[in-house]
Amino acid sequence: MCIRDRYQRRVRADCDGRYDEGRLCFIYDHNITDPGPGPWPSGEWSMFVPLSYFAQTIPWFTQNHGEFSLLVHPNSGCEYEDHSIWALWAGEKWPLNFNIFIQNTQTNEFDAERGDSGNPVCLPANAVCGNLNADGPNGVCCLGLQCLCPTGQCVCVKPNQNIIVSN
Repeated sequence: MCIRDRYQRRVRADCDGRYDEGRLCFIYDHNITDPGPGPWPSGEWSMFVPLSYFAQTIPWFTQNHGEFSLLVHPNSGCEYEDHSIWALWAGEKWPLNFNIFIQNTQTNEFDAERGDSGNPVCLPANAVCGNLNADGPNGVCCLGLQCLCPTGQCVCVKPNQNIIVSN
């Protein structure tokens, strides 16, 4: 727990929930010495990193993870892809149990529905996913969609879909 304590001093209180807190926070949902919920072969701890903190946080973690492994992944609701093909590792890659996930399937984790307060952030088709006048894209689009910014407003669309811009 010493390593978590070291990082905790740099972050505020733990997250209230499991997903989009709008702030940098630790998710403390089980004893770190026991395998928790998910595909983990041993104990682990996790952190919610808002997109607006990503550029500052991830380089720091990759430089300071020491002997520990670091997995960075989106929370799109596509758990298989989030933890495998869309994941980034620093340090030793763990052998995760992917049998608990279904490929190409978006789930509602922990009985949360997309859009409610317990939802892994994932935006449906035509949802606003950012603003070029701010920091560009700032939301994760659901499976099969991408965030495009044809004007100042960015929206989730299928690849090669014509985007209708209204004034």
